[in-house]
Amino acid sequence: MRAVIDANIAVYAVLPGTFHDAAWRLLERLVREEVELCSRAYRWAERLGQMAVYDAIYVALAERLDALFYTADRALATRCWQVGAHFVQVPEGFAQRGML
Repeated sequence: MRAVIDANIAVYAVLPGTFHDAAWRLLERLVREEVELCSRAYRWAERLGQMAVYDAIYVALAERLDALFYTADRALATRCWQVGAHFVQVPEGFAQRGML
């Protein structure tokens, strides 16, 4: 089985609130069932030293699709580059100091 989750599910999973528990249960179930992208995202989050998985989902999806991942988040890109994920790119114009 493959699954794609909207970023809002990931956000609900990491932020306290009404839907936190439901979102977290969904992510845990997908990992238990070894849904490929979710498992990859958790591995990426671990490699990147992140508590949250939401950024890692984008990295895992790009890796799975053998695609470039563009982000304006310089800190995320730097962490990715440090662990060898050179398919992560900061678009031209966003790399300037103060833009991120």
